[in-house]
Amino acid sequence: MIRQANQFRELLIMIGLSEKEINICVHLFMHGPSFPSIIARTIELPRTTVQHLLTDLARRNIVETSKQKLYTFYRIATPDNIFRTLENRYERIASRMREFRQILKSASGKQRVH
Repeated sequence: MIRQANQFRELLIMIGLSEKEINICVHLFMHGPSFPSIIARTIELPRTTVQHLLTDLARRNIVETSKQKLYTFYRIATPDNIFRTLENRYERIASRMREFRQILKSASGKQRVH
């Protein structure tokens, strides 16, 4: 399981998560669904910080939420959801790169030496 957790950590690094976000995701990977307070205690971060990061990770479809009575708990998203998130991110980057090329192309014709 440690080897898989390390491979998972490497994947999270590649997709651009912060160290705190990675620690949260690895905790969920290793321990399964959990509440923010338990995650915070385990990875030694303030609960409010963990809650904020979990909300953002859920918005990006990296973690998923479920309700248990009045409480929300979190788990790692399905591989398909994470893959779709990565595809969407790639498409946004590719689109920005095309825009950037066009800007540079149009600007290069207008440059002159002063």
